[in-house]
Amino acid sequence: MKTTNSLLSILLFVAIAVKAQNRQIAFSEINTAATAKQGDPVNQNDYKGTPGKDLTIEITGVNIETDIDPFKFYAGSVEKDKVNILSKVYDAPNKTYKVNFGAVIRGFTSSSTIEIKKNDKTVYSFDVRIGNNETGSRSQCEQGSFQQDAQTEFDNRILKKYKDDVEIVLKDKNNLYIDKNNTVHIFVDHYGKYYGYAPPTTATEKYTYQVHLITSDCLGKENLYFFDYTGNYNPTFNIEKNASAQSAGPVKITVIDFARIGPFTEKFNFSIKRAPITNTSQLTEIVKADVTVPKLYHVSITTGLIATTLRNPQNIEQVPLNATQNTLIADDPSIRGLITVMAVFYPQGRSFLYPPHGQIFDPSRFGVVVGTQFGKDADENFLGGFSFDFARGGAVILGAHFGRRNVIPGHNNFDFGEDVFTESTLNIKKEWNVGVFFGASIDTRVAVELLKTLFTAP
Repeated sequence: MKTTNSLLSILLFVAIAVKAQNRQIAFSEINTAATAKQGDPVNQNDYKGTPGKDLTIEITGVNIETDIDPFKFYAGSVEKDKVNILSKVYDAPNKTYKVNFGAVIRGFTSSSTIEIKKNDKTVYSFDVRIGNNETGSRSQCEQGSFQQDAQTEFDNRILKKYKDDVEIVLKDKNNLYIDKNNTVHIFVDHYGKYYGYAPPTTATEKYTYQVHLITSDCLGKENLYFFDYTGNYNPTFNIEKNASAQSAGPVKITVIDFARIGPFTEKFNFSIKRAPITNTSQLTEIVKADVTVPKLYHVSITTGLIATTLRNPQNIEQVPLNATQNTLIADDPSIRGLITVMAVFYPQGRSFLYPPHGQIFDPSRFGVVVGTQFGKDADENFLGGFSFDFARGGAVILGAHFGRRNVIPGHNNFDFGEDVFTESTLNIKKEWNVGVFFGASIDTRVAVELLKTLFTAP
């Protein structure tokens, strides 16, 4: 009996394995993806010859079904209805959303690409190969075959060439390829697929940009490519149109380098269009990208909490120390705390939509601060020093405190509660002096948002 049950379990497992193959991808990976996640290619023959076998994309971590509403599913360049054509299934207890591409794949007549897009930006894709998949027997101009070759070329040679020629490096935190001159390099093929990283959704004013089009001889010899962009850098405005290039040369994969553009403020966009040489008015848009450029600030207002070594004892009183001697007591007799308001000057400029970047001593993390105590004694306390950003909107501050303080003539370094006070009367004066302060500050924009959250929390 146990043998029979085991055999049935094995047969059931095999049947399920034959019927469907799940490709899992986390919702978090595609919801805020800076670059498209590339899945392994599949062969149509693996699904076409087995009746009932399906290929399902399973998106995990979907809290509610409507979270998938912004996403669209494409087979080749054609959007597929995720409800009717693709037979979606949402499993609320397990938080999974499944769409079945089995029937679509079996209906392909040429190699193509399956894609998930959000806001017209590809966030996940994989290639589907049709028929004989040997390199020598397939058409390089067919999209799936071309992109397979282009990805290999990009990984093995193209990226290395640009690393050597213009010294581009990968900035992991910002998901950018950027060179020593702050030029962002964007690689895209003539079907609109990005290689490496897509354009940033937000950028900074110090960046310029260069787009590199990956194409091939067979398409390049038949087409012209037009690179358009619009954007402004105050106080000047600069628009160029119809900069074209035609691929040439004996190599199979060709890269067209368009002109560097930027820098920009506020926002900019670019597009690449393709047209047959025989009819340049028949334009097909390959890719279009819109990029927001957050304002770059050089001065910011922050609030902070500091400790200062500039003593300013308050409510000084004479009390007995022992049976024959007196001493003095006071509030805040030594190091004290202050709430401050400060202006911070950033020589490199800062965008508050970005966390600080670079190594620990990167110049963009440092600022010069000047400020005062918050409250009625603002005209008696002046602060100056430096700030070091450790997080977006947060900084460690250090510097000099020049202020007016209470002193007892002849007893400037009196140890309250310990030293003997021998004067017959207590005489308190004011004097200006210098101390050292240290503490932490938070940008007022961040502070306001925190307060909003506190007052609106249930």
